[in-house]
Parts: sequence; structure tokens; C-alpha cells
Amino acid sequence: MQEQKRYTMEELIEIVRILRRRCPWDSVQTHDSLKVCLLEECYEVMEALGSGDGEKMADEMGDLLMQILLHAQIGQEAGEYTLEDVISALANKMVRRHPAIFRQDQTPQSWEEIKKKEKNLCTEAEILENISKYLPALQRSQKFSQKLQKWGKEENTPARNLKKIKGIASEIEKNEDPTDEQLGQLLYAASALCGYFNRSPELILNKFLENFTKTLEK
Repeated sequence: MQEQKRYTMEELIEIVRILRRRCPWDSVQTHDSLKVCLLEECYEVMEALGSGDGEKMADEMGDLLMQILLHAQIGQEAGEYTLEDVISALANKMVRRHPAIFRQDQTPQSWEEIKKKEKNLCTEAEILENISKYLPALQRSQKFSQKLQKWGKEENTPARNLKKIKGIASEIEKNEDPTDEQLGQLLYAASALCGYFNRSPELILNKFLENFTKTLEK
């Protein structure tokens, strides 16, 4: 196989600019139309990271980077922001949120404390509201649970969550048509249980489904 040409970041940025001018598909994309593409590329990167294949990882991360560069180019064309703004915003955020590293600040502050101050999040409800609604539901649920545990409003132990799951399951058994609230509580308790063991409910469920599919193929 012939070795591929090596490109620089500057050359890639220029390629994106040319595509925005000349490609029938790229030229008509908007921030909104690319939302689904961005999500799909994130999931494909997640899959590649679990493959152990460096070439596949690089390829999928390239697709994700393409989405970022496209959004930056669209932003620049609309006078909203530039790629340089994206880079500067990220660099400034990293410096601000790591004061002990970059500013020799001896006052201990967690990432969460600094983030809360920056976003002017005053109440617990505002903090929960700030958790992205675009996250997969199980992942968002686990983040809710982790916040409530941190504030002392929720106990997270296997015994507590299993008792809750059994209780909800018992209620559902008595009702042939369980409510959305009951099913939601069941999923919430299951995601919290995963959180106790420091595991992602999304990754666990995906792994289960993958293994389940393999059993059907035998």
C-alpha cells in the first residue's frame, strides 16, 4: 500500500475552507444541520478507542476534528467566532481551572468549584439544569445522582439502590401498565448503582448488547 501524504494543520484548515466554497454538501451545512453528524462521530470515536487499533483511532478522531473545523469555519463566515477563538477559549479555560499548576495558587479549588463560579451557578437546581440535556439519558441520570450524593441528599450504596430497584419492581408487578415515573425511577436507581462501582451505565449496557448479539450468532 502506497504511503499517504502527511498534511499539516494549516493545510487541513485550508482544505476545509475550499470544501466550504466548492463542495455541494459541505457548502450548505449549518451549525444545526451538523448536530447529528457531530454526535455520530463522537460515538464512532468511542468505538474506535475500544478497538485497540491505532490506525482506526486516528481515522475516527480525524472525522471528529473535521466536525470541529467545519463548525469553526461556519462560525467565521457568519462573523460569530473563529478557530483562533476556539483555541484561545480552551487554553484560557485550562489555565483558569488549574490555578495550582499555572498560577501557583496555593488556595485549593476543585475544577467543579471553579466551574460553578465561572458559570454563576448559585443554587443546586441551577447546577443540575447545567448538566447537558444532550447527554444520553443514563449518563445524565448518573451525573444527577453524583451531584445529589455530593450534597448529602442521596445515599449511594448497593444495598440502598437494590432495595429501591426491588421496591419499584414490586410495584410494577402489581400494575400491568407501569407509569413512566416508575420506569424512570427504576432506570435512575440502576444508573446510580453503576455509579457506585465507578462504571458507566452507557458502556456497560452497550457491552451487554454486544455480547448478547454474539450469543445469538452461535
